[in-house]
Amino acid sequence: MEDQENQQRNRSLKTSLKAKWAFGMSLIILGTLVIFSFVIYYTVQNVLIGQERTTVQETLTAVDRRLSSVETNLTISKVLPRLNIETVHNSNIATSPDWDQTDVFQDSVIQKLSRNDINMGVYNAQGTQLFTSKATSLPLDDRTGGIWSKKTDHTTVLVGVRAVQSAETHKKIGYIQVVNGMQGFHSNMARLRLFMLIFTVIGVLVGGFAAFLIIRHFLVPIKKMSDAIQVVKVEPNTTMRIPELSSGDELSELTSEFNHMLDKTQRFVDAQSSFVTDVSHELRTPVAVLEGHLQLLNRWGKDDPEVLDESLKASLQELQRMKYLIQEMLDLSKADQIEELYAHETTEVSGLLKEIYNNFKMIHPDFSIVLDLDLEDETYVQIYRNHLEQVLIILMDNAVKYSEKRKEIHMSASKDSRFVNIAIQDFGAGIPEADRKNIFDRFYRVDKARSRDKGGNGLGLSIAKKLIESYHGEITVESSVGSGSIFRIDVPLAIQKEEAPDPDDDNDATSTDDTND
Repeated sequence: MEDQENQQRNRSLKTSLKAKWAFGMSLIILGTLVIFSFVIYYTVQNVLIGQERTTVQETLTAVDRRLSSVETNLTISKVLPRLNIETVHNSNIATSPDWDQTDVFQDSVIQKLSRNDINMGVYNAQGTQLFTSKATSLPLDDRTGGIWSKKTDHTTVLVGVRAVQSAETHKKIGYIQVVNGMQGFHSNMARLRLFMLIFTVIGVLVGGFAAFLIIRHFLVPIKKMSDAIQVVKVEPNTTMRIPELSSGDELSELTSEFNHMLDKTQRFVDAQSSFVTDVSHELRTPVAVLEGHLQLLNRWGKDDPEVLDESLKASLQELQRMKYLIQEMLDLSKADQIEELYAHETTEVSGLLKEIYNNFKMIHPDFSIVLDLDLEDETYVQIYRNHLEQVLIILMDNAVKYSEKRKEIHMSASKDSRFVNIAIQDFGAGIPEADRKNIFDRFYRVDKARSRDKGGNGLGLSIAKKLIESYHGEITVESSVGSGSIFRIDVPLAIQKEEAPDPDDDNDATSTDDTND
């Protein structure tokens, strides 16, 4: 009990396979979503930055097209009429804090200046600011031209600078600078990051929970196997089995194999228990006989040669009987291992029947033994030769033992589409109808006194039945009291493998063709 409690405690402390699977799948989903999010994030970022760069580029081009008609250095008086802007009083810099760009800039691209995050400035050739679209001074830091990103106040902006050249003189007359604060870009990217975070968290939670439910469903048969193993450990003779699955997958196959293993283990346990019980029961009589004769010898046999001789003969007879009994019990116990050891063995049945026929004719010349074979010379059955021989010898021995008046035995064999049918008929005492259903049981004897006199232990037919059924065959009996018995055996025909063509034959044929040519 304490060991079981410790095992249960240790099992509860172990990390559940369901939790491991759910955690692992959550990590996989998290990694997949993170990679996917990074790809999406940077793709969207590059697309949006590209759009912002295009806006800056188009703004620079549109303003440059308006100012390039000036022939000399840019001034406020030359810039404002072309941009249609009035100067703010008391200021040398034109600004437009409340400027209506719809009236001022008819150009659709220039209308982008109405965005709060875009500031455009115009400068003369010396870099002095002449105009700004917002009420903010924009120092001209770089006059080389181009578009680049710049960090300002913990944010990133796009700065575009272009030198203005006169279309008439081709001289540099000033500069245009556009600063794109990209407020919409930063707002959109922040929303995208929040969405991806929420989507990733939800995806991990939903994916982990789904993985937990799926693995819990798949682990039901394994959990039942574990419970069955625990029951078998406590009670080896249990009949508990796992319900068969109809899914047709690996778990279904595993369940079937596990039940098959339990059935096989159960058979071994039952065979061992039966073996011990039968041996202890059957050995009780010969041991008692030996003990009685030894006590008799101890009392009177030392001085009485007749008692000594009788006791020694009886003791040797019982020892011989015990020897046969133990050997038969071992043969019966080995029959449970046929499926593992001899499943693919085959036997040519015609030759074996002829061999047994000749042996019994030689051993029992007083018997008339007839063999009727309706088989081809090469007929193979799915059974180990020694086992079929043992079955036939058991049946022939019984036929000889119980044929006291009419000493005649008929052996015959034929086949159908699946089996070879063997029949052994005697004309002896026969078997009463009440005993026929029990004659294949262990240690069962129709006439116990007569069987013991003939040296039988009641195991022969049990061994024969066990051996034949282990190869998926069948043994039956027909009998009539006073007329004899017929034992019929059906043994499965062996599956013949197609022989591969012999390369030597091809070579011979080729050589023949060459010779003929």
